[in-house]
Amino acid sequence: MTKDKLFHPEYARVLWQIADGDLQSAEVMAQNLNKGRRENICFAAQQCIEKSFKAVLCSRQKPVPITHSIELLLDRLQPTVPVGAEALIELTDFATVRRYEEGSEIITAEDLQAIIDAARGVLMWAKMQIGI
Repeated sequence: MTKDKLFHPEYARVLWQIADGDLQSAEVMAQNLNKGRRENICFAAQQCIEKSFKAVLCSRQKPVPITHSIELLLDRLQPTVPVGAEALIELTDFATVRRYEEGSEIITAEDLQAIIDAARGVLMWAKMQIGI
């Protein structure tokens, strides 16, 4: 069961700024793939997406589910979601089980760039939705 929380609509801007910081973290980590865990880059990008979606919900004065589930967040955002959003659902694993795994799957530099690009697209979509 997921708990929902209602925030003031003004908090959407704060959430968006935090999401932007998560994206910046992912980008910085991706600049040196020989250090750290590639899973952490995916986690930071997932957090950007998650918080972007929560910021939009907040701006719409809808309850925000306290969850990492991108799928649940997308359901709550219907009918207006970013194009291709369904492909983002698998990133939820980086905020849950994959945070505690390393190297079980190969994550290429191309994979990382695609994830960062997707997070950037969601962040910009959220910015437009919120009206920042």
